[in-house]
Amino acid sequence: MTTIGIIGCGQMGGAMWSNFKNKGHTAIVYDVRTEATKPLAALGAPVAKSAKELASRVSVIVTSLPASHDVEKAMFGEGGAAEGAKPGTTVIDTTSGHPSVTRRIAERLQEKGLRMIDCGVSGGPQGANAGTLRIMLGGDSATIEEHMATIKLLGSEIHNCGGVGAGHAMKTLLNLRNQVVNTVTAEVLLIGAKFGLDPKLVGQVVGASGVFNNYIMNPQGRKAIGFSIGLASKDYDVAMSLANDVGVTALLSSTGQQIFRAVKHGQGPDADVFSFVNTLEDWAHFNLPGRQK
Repeated sequence: MTTIGIIGCGQMGGAMWSNFKNKGHTAIVYDVRTEATKPLAALGAPVAKSAKELASRVSVIVTSLPASHDVEKAMFGEGGAAEGAKPGTTVIDTTSGHPSVTRRIAERLQEKGLRMIDCGVSGGPQGANAGTLRIMLGGDSATIEEHMATIKLLGSEIHNCGGVGAGHAMKTLLNLRNQVVNTVTAEVLLIGAKFGLDPKLVGQVVGASGVFNNYIMNPQGRKAIGFSIGLASKDYDVAMSLANDVGVTALLSSTGQQIFRAVKHGQGPDADVFSFVNTLEDWAHFNLPGRQK
């Protein structure tokens, strides 16, 4: 049985640990924030004192961290995983990372005899807990095939996107499309509602009623998606940096990036991602159903 370690025990990392446990695998965990590991320790998770210690005890390291620079620090910082990992250890990075930084990390790991698979994931903590994530992989095909059993524990829809960095590139494009579409949808609902149309009918007619009816225009009040505007804004930055790297002018997307930056500044980075709707309402001087007074 593969010995697994998880670095990063936030909502996604914690849910992955629960999924592994439910499937008969007890993963070792580590997080720079000691408080993040306490709920998992209470459920029986072995907790390492450092990334280095964790790496010395496992053959596969799953990283679930906010950004690429956090992965780089976890691997190569003081007490980092690269110091303790045995040659042949594989890092499966589920962070929504920057593809170019992912490639740099993979090159540095390879110099130490370690391997890396970038593993973009979509489906949130609920999907991570159930093992039903949509997975986008980048890396050496033989390495991916070797670890497919572990990858299949994480998700039910798996796409091999190409070499190192391709998985994270695909994930950032998925994020970008979702964020732009959600922003345009909110604007459409606001325009229709302010004109006098029933916004739920607008959503039904344009084919965009699901998440907005359940989370935004819910008669019982708005629900949090469970993902922060700070991380969503970071995802926008990654996507626009990728667009710049490949020389694509993405004007619509860059406008969305600025909207999310404004929301993060106005409401704080920990606000729920769909709090952007509140900001659009403030600008329009009109509220959709579901907003608390």
